[in-house]
Amino acid sequence: MTPHKKQSAALALATAVTTLTLAGCSGKDPASQPSITRQQALTHVYQILQSTGPLITPRPRLEPNKLLSENGACPDEPDGMSDARVQVSRSYFLQGVPKQAHSSIAKQIQHIWKAKGYRIYGTSHLDTANPQVFADTTDGFLMALSTEGNGQLNIGATSPCVWPNGTPPPQH
Repeated sequence: MTPHKKQSAALALATAVTTLTLAGCSGKDPASQPSITRQQALTHVYQILQSTGPLITPRPRLEPNKLLSENGACPDEPDGMSDARVQVSRSYFLQGVPKQAHSSIAKQIQHIWKAKGYRIYGTSHLDTANPQVFADTTDGFLMALSTEGNGQLNIGATSPCVWPNGTPPPQH
């Protein structure tokens, strides 16, 4: 892969991650309302990703992508409360998948997520070895299938902004 293609692939992944991170905190609930807890968000993120992998053919081995898996503060929001809320992101490399299957896998994931009731809000390069699929759930979780700069498929999910213990701090 040429340096330009590597940069383009890295930029596409960075854009996907940024989209997940920024959009993940734009949930519908006001910041003063209770939310699910950080642990419940993590459980749901794992459920989304772990339930997708076994439905893909050829079945990939999910290897954690530590660079894109984190618990972190939410980006600043107009309500001024974002510094106390967090979001959870987890990401996996789809190992053991030949490049010639990438297009098929992307289309399978798109179908799987639609069948689960998730909204597909973007796709690109579905007929290539560098596909991307972006989706969200009705409760504000975001998912993405993307291709890393090294050509590996990566699947990730990000929670909406949540209060760590499910309730906002008392107002002063």
